[in-house]
Amino acid sequence: EPLIGDHITQGYKKAATNVRDTFSNFSSRFNTVAKLNTFTYTMEQVEQLGKDMAVVKIVLEYETFKNDCAADVGYMMNLERMELPALLTDAISDAKENFRKIRDDIPEDMSGESSAADVSNLLARVKAQYIDLYFAEHQKKRLGVSDGKRKGNMVSSGKLANLKRLRSIDILSASKLGGIEKDLSGLKVCFELTTEMLKTNHFCTKCHFLMGAGDLPVKGKLDELEERMDNLLREWTKTLLNTLSDPLVLEQKKYLTSDQQSAVDAFLKTKALPEKIDTFFICAIEALLQGFEPVNINANELIDKLDAIGPCDVDTFKAHVTALVDGYTRGKDKEKLRIVVKR
Repeated sequence: EPLIGDHITQGYKKAATNVRDTFSNFSSRFNTVAKLNTFTYTMEQVEQLGKDMAVVKIVLEYETFKNDCAADVGYMMNLERMELPALLTDAISDAKENFRKIRDDIPEDMSGESSAADVSNLLARVKAQYIDLYFAEHQKKRLGVSDGKRKGNMVSSGKLANLKRLRSIDILSASKLGGIEKDLSGLKVCFELTTEMLKTNHFCTKCHFLMGAGDLPVKGKLDELEERMDNLLREWTKTLLNTLSDPLVLEQKKYLTSDQQSAVDAFLKTKALPEKIDTFFICAIEALLQGFEPVNINANELIDKLDAIGPCDVDTFKAHVTALVDGYTRGKDKEKLRIVVKR
């Protein structure tokens, strides 16, 4: 908003112009005693010039005021654009009203420097509230040193590497792993922020965290992701065991190489995946399953179709479900296909 109201500015401009024009050639017009004989200004003009010079002094005080408190005002302007708690928003509004009063009293106080100091003290209290709030939120939404290292270890862990390799097997739904990877990469690490840094910048310049940006709290998130990874490994292990234990699937084992057969037999015997899943193991599983055709059904699409059935009795519902399955498997060898519902 204008530093000085428009209705006042026009008068100030006129006064400043008068002072400038009057004194622009004074040194040459009245540089001798003789030339003073040509001094034609009336007392009213001289008095007006004095008033206009006072206005110029006011304008210079405003300039000092603006330069001295511009950084603090700019800081507050940035806060006004953010989603903040009501208590802090109210504090900013109150500070703005007090700022306007200090600003508008400059013509009477005639000290832009002291007025700027008053503004800085006023805004410092609001800034301190914001810094405490921001710092606390930053700690909630960013991983510290130890958790940052733990995240790095999880990203490079053999557990995640095993899941990524297993994802290539068609009968395993990859959406859950995709969710884990997305959530893990979304956890940001930042431990360099200090409250002193926030006195000059309203956000962390290291990680660019902003209030109200939608970042989720990180507390307990690594434990949750670790558990999701363990659960997914167990789920995929069970899926593979159930599939490979099928007599029709085992019938295909004779077409594998002896090493591939050994890898499959070891898995079925121990009921546990290898500690390090390599390309050879994946190829052995895929080779065993290649005689079968997976029928992938989108879970959301299936739910929509079931929802469209509407209320009905048991027999009618079974008939509709049978019709849906027949639609997905029509034209395929039902002995050699496996239905896989994926999300």
